[in-house]
This record gives sequence, structure tokens and C-alpha cells, in this order.
Amino acid sequence: MYENAKQARSVKRIDTLLNTADRLLCEGAEVSNISIALLTKEAGLKRTSTYKFFQTPEDIKYALASKYLVALTSHVKKSQFSLEDNTLHELCSNLVDACFDFFNENLGATKLLLGNSFLHSVDKDVFKDLSDTVLNKFENKTNLPNMFDKHGVFLVTNQILLAVMSLNFRQNNLLNDTGKKEALRASHAYLISCTTK
Repeated sequence: MYENAKQARSVKRIDTLLNTADRLLCEGAEVSNISIALLTKEAGLKRTSTYKFFQTPEDIKYALASKYLVALTSHVKKSQFSLEDNTLHELCSNLVDACFDFFNENLGATKLLLGNSFLHSVDKDVFKDLSDTVLNKFENKTNLPNMFDKHGVFLVTNQILLAVMSLNFRQNNLLNDTGKKEALRASHAYLISCTTK
């Protein structure tokens, strides 16, 4: 599989395939249209060399979903979290804003992660990195209240946030203010419910 690619040439082919898939999604292709035949043709690669790394279109979509989550994690890490009152609500608001900005700027990620079921099948370590990044961001900005298993709490918080965004996108074919408000409400309510006295 593609994780085992060691040679620079192999890594470059994989990047070319994933970048081609992203470009096609951004140009209007549906996720269901992404196939090995289409990608190899668009990328100018041989189909036989592609099968060394990706056996099915789902393998390519899985790899692309992980790549998008890595990019989302990087975006959240770089985002400025402005605080006026140092509350969990404000931190959640900053997180929701960062996620909405990322998806509004990355149509391919929106289509694949929010418009399909690939969010539920991404590499657990990649999703854990996102959750750990959010937890660290929150801890750097405020004294978090006591919570049992903070890492687990933030895994679920991010799942809730992205699930609400996915529902918003699927219902409206775009992310809107209603979805943003609901994502904030749901993620904040969950965090509050996890605080211990």
C-alpha cells in the first residue's frame, strides 16, 4: 500500500495521484467519479504502476481523506485563537471558525470528508493528531476544567463538530451560518457535559 512507498519516485507518483484527485474534485468531479483509470489518465501515469500503491478507488479516497485531515490539523494549529473572555465557549467558537475556514477554502476536502462517509474511515492516528492539536490549543489558551480522559473527550468533540458540519453540508450542499451555530452549540455542550466538579 502507499504507506510503504520508500523511493522518491514512488512518493512522487502517489502525490501526483492524490493531487490529481483533489484537482478533479475541485473542478467539479463527484467523489463517486474518482477511479484509478481516470486518475492515471489525468495524471499521465501508467495504470499498472498505480496498482502497486492503490488497489481500488476507495484506497485512493482513503489516502486523500487522511491527507485532508493532516491539512486540517495544520490549519487549526496555525489558526489564531483570539480570546476576550477565556471561556470554553469562545475557544469552541474559534475552533469552529477555523474548521469552517478550512472547508470553505478546500472544496475537495469538503466533498470527500463532509459529503461522504470517508470521515468515519480515516486513519485513527491522523484523527488523533487533530484531536491532540485541538486539546493543546485549548490548554495553551485557558485552564481547562477537570475532565476525565481529556484526550478521549477531545476525540469525541471533534467527531461531533465534523458530524454536524457534514450534516449541514449534505442538507444544503454548502456550509452555512446555521451549521456553524449548531456545530458550536453541540461541541460546546459536549465539552461542558464532560467537566467534573
